[in-house]
This record gives sequence, structure tokens and C-alpha cells, in this order.
Amino acid sequence: MRLREIDARGWVRLVGSGLLVAGLWTLLAVKDFALAPVVVVLVAAAVLVVLVAAVVTSWAVAGGYRQQRRLEAWVRGSDLPAEVPVPVRIRYLRRVTERGAWVGWVSLAAGLLNAVGGVSTVLEGEDPWSSVFSFVAAASFTGIGVSTLVFARRSMPRARQLLAEDEREQADTWFERHEDEPR
Repeated sequence: MRLREIDARGWVRLVGSGLLVAGLWTLLAVKDFALAPVVVVLVAAAVLVVLVAAVVTSWAVAGGYRQQRRLEAWVRGSDLPAEVPVPVRIRYLRRVTERGAWVGWVSLAAGLLNAVGGVSTVLEGEDPWSSVFSFVAAASFTGIGVSTLVFARRSMPRARQLLAEDEREQADTWFERHEDEPR
């Protein structure tokens, strides 16, 4: 995978999530630890770099950013990405169908718990940074949950259908290859 294949939306997702995590680390470090500002900045930069590298690596393992975007669009209803091999499509579809809607519900529950923690911190008049941390985490978990549930509701039936078709196609080609072998 090449970094130049990542479009603007991908860079926003990539750098935005990294900045969010690095910012949350900074809030946590400033609030709970007596660290020098240089250490806080260096650790935040390291967190940003590690998170960006982890996301780019996950895209590379899945075949690259463009391939990942084509598979997402395919599940949403676009044409079959012919350049993506069947085993890669099956692996992607299995991951999507196994994840399902439960990830969305768990994320919404985590968002609700963080929001309740933030509200209780505000009502008790404690440190405002704790409530900021809780509300940012609540918004992040809620966003993940809503997007997962919307995707699951709209695309899960199609993803299951495509998975069944690709598994049949892979089984058919396996039998065709092994049919001519001597017994």
C-alpha cells in the first residue's frame, strides 16, 4: 500500500482519530500526572504516530486503502470490485458480518456511561477537565455506535448475501481445480 492512495477523507479519518486520542492523552496527563510539558507533548506525538501507523498497517493488511474503500462501496451497493480476489472479499465480508450490530450497541452503552460520568462531574462541581474528557469520549463512542448501527441496518443483509455467494464461488472453483486430479 502506498500512502498517496489515501484520499482526503482517509487522511481526515486517520489524522483526526490520531489527534483525538493524542488530545485525550494530553487532557489525562495534564489532569492526573505531574509531568513536564515536554514529556506530555512527546508522548502525545508518539501516541499520534503509533495510532496512525496502526491504522495504515490495518489498511495495508486488508489490501490497501483503495481496496478497502472499494469493498465498503461494494457492500453498500456498487459494482463488484473485480481486482479484489475472492479470498480477500470473503475475509472482509466475514469481518463485517461477524462484527454486526452488537459493536454499535456496546459503543452506545459506553457513550452513555461516559456522558453520565461527565454530567455527574459537572453537577458535583469537580474538575472541569474530567467532564471534558468524559464528554469527548462519550461523543466518540456515540459516533462509532451510530455509524456502526446505520451501516449494519442498511448493509448487513447485502453483506450476508455477498458472503454466501463468494463462499459458493470459492467452493465451486476449488472443486473444479481438484476434479481433474487422479484419485
